[in-house]
Amino acid sequence: MFDRSQYSSYANNTKWSELRDAMVLLYPRAPRFRVKILNRPAQDPSNWPGLDPWDGEWFYHFRSDYIWKDMEYVDLSPRAATGISLDDIEAICRRVGFEIERHDEFIRIIGYRRAR
Repeated sequence: MFDRSQYSSYANNTKWSELRDAMVLLYPRAPRFRVKILNRPAQDPSNWPGLDPWDGEWFYHFRSDYIWKDMEYVDLSPRAATGISLDDIEAICRRVGFEIERHDEFIRIIGYRRAR
């Protein structure tokens, strides 16, 4: 059985909702996203609906396809030729108050980290 007490929470429904609202305002230039669910390996295809782990539909998918309290992390990647950069995505995430990691091609928003 999964023990959520082994993890420290870094996000909440309010923050996820603020992120979704900010991304909806950017439509159709909003970045793509992929979600890692707690207690599932990242390579497990059941982490993501559909064949491609990257999704870009913020109106309904981000709100209805995931239980926010179960999201270990969310990766955000800019779409090509939209004018939205990693710097823009990072600024939005910091404004919302997320703990983030910046990678070469995406920003990772931390929902949970394993407690030490």
